[in-house]
Amino acid sequence: MVSPTGSVSLTSPTAAANQISAIVKQLTAPNVTLQQEGQLEQQLVKVISGANTSANWGTIATIADDLANLPTKAQINTDTAALDRMVSPISGAVGVMTAIDGMATEIYSTVIARNAAAAGAQTTIFSSLTATALAGASSVNVRSLNGVNLGDHIQIALNDGSVFDTTVTSTASTTTTDVDDGLTITTNTVNFAGTLPIGAVLGNEFIDTGGTPSNSIIDYTPSLTAAAGLGTNTLSLTSVAGLVVGAHIQLALDNGTAFNSTITGISTADDTVTIAQGLPSQASANNVLTDAVNTAALNGQLPTASVSGEMVSVLLLQINELIAAANPTANTTTLANLEKAIGSPKTTEAQFQQDLIKLNQLTTNSNATGPSIISVLA
Repeated sequence: MVSPTGSVSLTSPTAAANQISAIVKQLTAPNVTLQQEGQLEQQLVKVISGANTSANWGTIATIADDLANLPTKAQINTDTAALDRMVSPISGAVGVMTAIDGMATEIYSTVIARNAAAAGAQTTIFSSLTATALAGASSVNVRSLNGVNLGDHIQIALNDGSVFDTTVTSTASTTTTDVDDGLTITTNTVNFAGTLPIGAVLGNEFIDTGGTPSNSIIDYTPSLTAAAGLGTNTLSLTSVAGLVVGAHIQLALDNGTAFNSTITGISTADDTVTIAQGLPSQASANNVLTDAVNTAALNGQLPTASVSGEMVSVLLLQINELIAAANPTANTTTLANLEKAIGSPKTTEAQFQQDLIKLNQLTTNSNATGPSIISVLA
């Protein structure tokens, strides 16, 4: 646990969130030293404690460590959202339930993805770029070359939301020493067939599916042409080409989480799809929808970039804190059983949706005469 340096001054939630965003950008930059990581962690503690005097410094340290490990963009969004929940009050029953739904979905998706990989359903490696690659580039720099081999099928997320599919032609790892501070810097380069049609910035996702063609993991990534609000189950897309009824999809939400569902209807006349469940929170125009194929190998579950094991623990802790703050009389045994279920690979998607309903029910105090939730901090 790291103690903040200097005195703690009062900070507004908006100001704290802006400062968190700036610190996260510094933490996720490549080649951050341990000393710099420690200083940035202290800054996070000071900022968050200024807005929330009861903030858990250990949780802040865990998230800071996770951010310093160069996570993917989706993982950065998860980590940042967890930090924001520590400073930005969540108001009303709908707000609390939406936050709980998002965190529980990330936990469940992580468990399913890891279980599928462990069972040999896929040997996918999720990584991210450590430097920006311009259009026309035939190589990218990535966090690690572990598991990346000649001939592997790979995908690189491009700046327009599309995905570039290609194969590895060679790899190289070079080490240089900074003349000013003597730090050793390792650059891991993947050379591939063809050239990028569009640029890819630092942090964009890099996926290696081994000997399996990469388009059997991710096929179509259209984006929304109009915002979709809470409860919406009809989405307007740039195109429905290639999408099929029954396909498992994932939609990026504005709160930084990803929502999993299945397609129940498609209209080619106006490029819209209907999904099985309504959205737990808003998704703005241009947010990306991902259609994951090869679902048979994954027992019908959507392969997603997993959050770290440490962040699963943080998300579970924040679910606990939200429910306890919203309803101090919530049954702790029931809560523990529900958290165990959403963290189990044996839980089906239908069972998971039922568990979400039960989690949300725990936020309500049945003995209260008025609204049981005013504003809570995770």
